[in-house]
Amino acid sequence: MRHHFALTAWISLSVGLVASGAWVRYDGSYLVVDQFMLGLMFFVAGLMMTVALICWLPLLRRLPDGKGAGRIVSAVLLAPAATMTLLSLMAFETPATAASRHRDYLIRVSRVVAEDYKRRGRMPAFFEDAHGRSSDRLPHRGDADGGALAYRRIDDRTALLCAPECRVHVSICGEQVAYQPWPPGGNDPCRSLPSSSPYWAGRRSGEAESVGLAR
Repeated sequence: MRHHFALTAWISLSVGLVASGAWVRYDGSYLVVDQFMLGLMFFVAGLMMTVALICWLPLLRRLPDGKGAGRIVSAVLLAPAATMTLLSLMAFETPATAASRHRDYLIRVSRVVAEDYKRRGRMPAFFEDAHGRSSDRLPHRGDADGGALAYRRIDDRTALLCAPECRVHVSICGEQVAYQPWPPGGNDPCRSLPSSSPYWAGRRSGEAESVGLAR
C-alpha cells in the first residue's frame, strides 16, 4: 500500500510538471521568464529521474512480488522520463515560430517609442526616457530572448531599434514602424550611428552589460 501511495504521488508530481509547463508555454507569450521556468521544470524532472534510478531501482530486488514490483519501478522511471521528453518538446520552436515571436516582441518595444513620439512630437534621445513615460512595462531587457538590443535616434522624426542576434531591425518614422530582416551579409545599421542607448549585452554576445531597455 505504501508503494502504491508513493507511486501515485510520484506520477501526480510528473503530471503537475507537464500541466504547468503547458500553461507557461502556451499562455500566448514565450519570453525569457517562460524559458527559464521550463528549464527549471526540466531540471526538477531530471532530479526525479536521478532519484528514481538511485533509490527506486534497488527496490526491485527486495519487493516480494516480482511482476508487480517491476510495474511499480517501471512507472516510477517512466513518469519523469516522459515529463522530460514533453517539456523538451514544449521548449522547441521552428525557425518560423521563433521569427514570428521576435517580430511581435520587437514591434511591441518599438511602439513604446512611437507612442512617445505621438505624445511629444519628437523622437526621444534615449529609449529609457520613452519607457519611463510609457504604460507598457516590458517584461525583460533585450529582444524576445533577452539578447542584445539597441535604440538609435536619427533625427526628430526617425529612429532605429536593432536586434543583431536575430538579425533584424525596426525602423520608426513618426508613429509608423517597419520590421526589416537583414539580408544575407547585411550589416548592422545601428553600428554606424552615434550611440544613444548602448547595446545591452545579450546572453550570447559576450559583451559587458550596458544600459538596458527595461528597468
